Amino acid sequence: MTHHTRKKESKTPELTANDIFGTVYLKNASTDVWGYWKEIGERGETIYSLKSFKSRGNTMKNNQIYLFEGSEEDQRVHFLRMKGLGCTLNELKTHRERIGTYINDNSDRFFTSDEISQKLSINKKYTDEVLRELAKDKNIDKKGLPSTGGRPKYAYFAITKVF
Repeated sequence: MTHHTRKKESKTPELTANDIFGTVYLKNASTDVWGYWKEIGERGETIYSLKSFKSRGNTMKNNQIYLFEGSEEDQRVHFLRMKGLGCTLNELKTHRERIGTYINDNSDRFFTSDEISQKLSINKKYTDEVLRELAKDKNIDKKGLPSTGGRPKYAYFAITKVF
């Protein structure tokens, strides 16, 4: 189902879930809710954005924005990257595997996010996200480090299997 949006209160082109007309009813009744809009990039190119507002099946991360470039004339688009991560879908799969393999291959060591980011030359913000997901999915384990103020830091390590 496609639906129209309310008039924007702000000047930014990015959609929020509240921009959808009839938000409460539509969002509650839907399995997945997406926003799609276009904006002009810094070099004058048209960039199409797709954002997941709701994913009941958790197949997509909520509030993640996917950027596409394409043709205004025929409306065809192709994937550029995920906003905020600076990587393509292929890199996303490859980096996740690299991080998981690196930790599991060095099962006698503990790693911080900074160490892994530097060692594998992967964006720090993305490394943090992958480590949280790998730990949540029980592919690796984590242990809290002493507080230095701010967001808690963790040491990540391989899960040792006992038979």
